Amino acid sequence: MQNQITDSLSIGYEVVDAYYKGYVRYITRVNLWEVSIVTFPANKFAGITCVN
Repeated sequence: MQNQITDSLSIGYEVVDAYYKGYVRYITRVNLWEVSIVTFPANKFAGITCVN
């Protein structure tokens, strides 16, 4: 990541609490199972913006 070879994440989670407002689902609580660094994320907004 520091060499900017990849900058994306994948996460695995279970939704614990959520609600709908119209067609939008608001997820308010999850159990996070895993986080992985990936080359091609399923969600294009799942990016890493800072590495310390």
